[in-house]
Amino acid sequence: MIIKNFNEATITADAVDKVKEFHKEIDNKLTVHEFNELLKFYQNVLLRIENETITEVDHRMSE
Repeated sequence: MIIKNFNEATITADAVDKVKEFHKEIDNKLTVHEFNELLKFYQNVLLRIENETITEVDHRMSE
């Protein structure tokens, strides 16, 4: 099941559920510093995906 669709980049409900389950197990065990590092990691991943999507859209529009 697809819950989000951004220019063919999709996030499945299963992927979201796996991330939620992973975080249930570790959220209460993280220090503030560790949490901030994890947040930076996710922000970097999302930025990379956004940049790749923009590049792909630009490429397709220029064809």
